[in-house]
Amino acid sequence: MDEAIRMSTTYPANLLGRSDIGNLNTGSMANVIVFTDDFKLEHVIFKGELRY
Repeated sequence: MDEAIRMSTTYPANLLGRSDIGNLNTGSMANVIVFTDDFKLEHVIFKGELRY
């Protein structure tokens, strides 16, 4: 699971040369999708704001 998360966040951001996406560091965009344990969508945070 850890590697799958890196493959969908950190690695693409690095390929694009972007340090403001793909992580949860201060100053990053804060786009986050939160799933339940059975992978159902629970929350969407887009640019730091809860959307769902």
